[in-house]
Amino acid sequence: MIDPIALGQTKEYTLKKDTVNPTIWMINSLDSVEQSELLMANSAEGEVEKAGIASMNFQAVKYGLHSVRNFGSHELVKETVRFMDKDREVVADESLLVIPITVITELASVVWGMNHLTEAETKN
Repeated sequence: MIDPIALGQTKEYTLKKDTVNPTIWMINSLDSVEQSELLMANSAEGEVEKAGIASMNFQAVKYGLHSVRNFGSHELVKETVRFMDKDREVVADESLLVIPITVITELASVVWGMNHLTEAETKN
Protein backbone atom coordinates (compact mmCIF):
# COMPACT_ATOMS: atom_id res chain seq x y z
CA MET A 1 0.00 0.00 0.00
CA ILE A 2 1.22 3.50 -0.81
CA ASP A 3 0.43 6.29 1.63
CA PRO A 4 -0.56 9.76 0.41
CA ILE A 5 1.68 12.75 1.02
CA ALA A 6 0.82 14.37 4.33
CA LEU A 7 0.04 17.81 2.92
CA GLY A 8 0.50 20.59 5.42
CA GLN A 9 2.59 18.32 7.64
CA THR A 10 5.53 19.94 9.39
CA LYS A 11 8.43 17.73 10.39
CA GLU A 12 11.18 18.55 12.90
CA TYR A 13 14.65 17.91 11.55
CA THR A 14 18.10 18.10 13.11
CA LEU A 15 21.20 18.00 10.92
CA LYS A 16 23.07 14.72 11.09
CA LYS A 17 26.24 16.27 12.55
CA ASP A 18 24.52 18.86 14.77
CA THR A 19 24.53 16.93 18.05
CA VAL A 20 25.36 19.50 20.75
CA ASN A 21 22.55 22.00 21.42
CA PRO A 22 21.18 21.36 17.92
CA THR A 23 19.27 23.71 15.68
CA ILE A 24 15.75 22.45 14.98
CA TRP A 25 14.54 22.98 11.40
CA MET A 26 10.79 22.72 10.80
CA ILE A 27 10.19 21.37 7.28
CA ASN A 28 6.93 21.48 5.32
CA SER A 29 6.01 18.88 2.73
CA LEU A 30 5.59 20.03 -0.86
CA ASP A 31 2.89 18.45 -2.96
CA SER A 32 3.71 16.75 -6.26
CA VAL A 33 2.61 19.70 -8.39
CA GLU A 34 4.72 22.15 -6.36
CA GLN A 35 7.76 19.90 -6.66
CA SER A 36 7.22 19.53 -10.41
CA GLU A 37 6.91 23.29 -10.85
CA LEU A 38 10.11 23.92 -8.87
CA LEU A 39 11.98 21.29 -10.88
CA MET A 40 10.71 22.66 -14.20
CA ALA A 41 11.62 26.22 -13.21
CA ASN A 42 15.20 25.06 -12.69
CA SER A 43 15.63 22.95 -15.82
CA ALA A 44 16.88 23.86 -19.26
CA GLU A 45 15.47 21.95 -22.23
CA GLY A 46 14.52 19.06 -19.99
CA GLU A 47 17.97 18.65 -18.41
CA VAL A 48 19.03 20.17 -15.13
CA GLU A 49 22.13 22.33 -15.52
CA LYS A 50 24.95 21.93 -13.02
CA ALA A 51 24.19 25.37 -11.58
CA GLY A 52 20.52 24.40 -11.55
CA ILE A 53 21.08 21.77 -8.86
CA ALA A 54 22.18 24.43 -6.36
CA SER A 55 19.27 26.60 -7.45
CA MET A 56 16.83 23.71 -6.95
CA ASN A 57 18.20 23.14 -3.46
CA PHE A 58 17.75 26.81 -2.56
CA GLN A 59 14.21 26.74 -3.97
CA ALA A 60 13.39 23.58 -2.01
CA VAL A 61 14.51 25.23 1.23
CA LYS A 62 12.85 28.53 0.31
CA TYR A 63 9.48 26.79 -0.17
CA GLY A 64 9.89 23.90 2.28
CA LEU A 65 11.40 25.50 5.38
CA HIS A 66 8.67 26.55 7.77
CA SER A 67 10.65 27.81 10.77
CA VAL A 68 13.82 27.28 12.77
CA ARG A 69 14.69 27.19 16.47
CA ASN A 70 18.09 27.71 18.05
CA PHE A 71 19.71 29.30 14.98
CA GLY A 72 21.82 31.83 16.85
CA SER A 73 20.20 35.23 17.05
CA HIS A 74 18.90 35.07 13.47
CA GLU A 75 15.15 35.34 13.03
CA LEU A 76 13.88 33.66 9.89
CA VAL A 77 12.48 36.31 7.56
CA LYS A 78 9.49 35.32 5.42
CA GLU A 79 7.98 36.92 2.34
CA THR A 80 4.86 36.33 0.30
CA VAL A 81 5.29 35.28 -3.32
CA ARG A 82 2.84 34.34 -6.04
CA PHE A 83 3.30 30.66 -6.87
CA MET A 84 0.95 28.65 -9.06
CA ASP A 85 -1.77 31.31 -8.96
CA LYS A 86 -1.82 31.59 -5.18
CA ASP A 87 0.03 33.55 -2.54
CA ARG A 88 2.56 31.50 -0.64
CA GLU A 89 4.68 32.42 2.38
CA VAL A 90 8.32 31.41 1.81
CA VAL A 91 11.72 32.06 3.35
CA ALA A 92 13.14 35.37 2.13
CA ASP A 93 16.45 35.36 0.27
CA GLU A 94 18.06 37.39 3.06
CA SER A 95 17.51 34.43 5.41
CA LEU A 96 18.74 31.88 2.87
CA LEU A 97 21.98 33.85 2.53
CA VAL A 98 22.99 33.16 6.15
CA ILE A 99 22.38 29.40 6.01
CA PRO A 100 25.61 27.52 5.13
CA ILE A 101 25.52 25.71 1.77
CA THR A 102 26.06 22.30 3.41
CA VAL A 103 22.98 22.94 5.54
CA ILE A 104 20.97 24.06 2.47
CA THR A 105 21.95 20.83 0.72
CA GLU A 106 20.94 18.59 3.63
CA LEU A 107 17.66 20.45 4.25
CA ALA A 108 16.81 20.31 0.53
CA SER A 109 17.31 16.56 0.63
CA VAL A 110 14.76 16.35 3.44
CA VAL A 111 12.27 18.58 1.60
CA TRP A 112 12.53 16.56 -1.63
CA GLY A 113 12.42 13.29 0.32
CA MET A 114 9.11 14.06 2.00
CA ASN A 115 7.47 13.44 -1.37
CA HIS A 116 9.01 10.05 -2.12
CA LEU A 117 7.99 6.49 -1.49
CA THR A 118 9.43 4.81 1.56
CA GLU A 119 11.48 1.65 1.09
CA ALA A 120 8.56 -0.43 2.35
CA GLU A 121 6.18 1.21 -0.15
CA THR A 122 8.64 0.63 -3.00
CA LYS A 123 8.73 -3.11 -2.24
CA ASN A 124 4.96 -3.43 -2.54
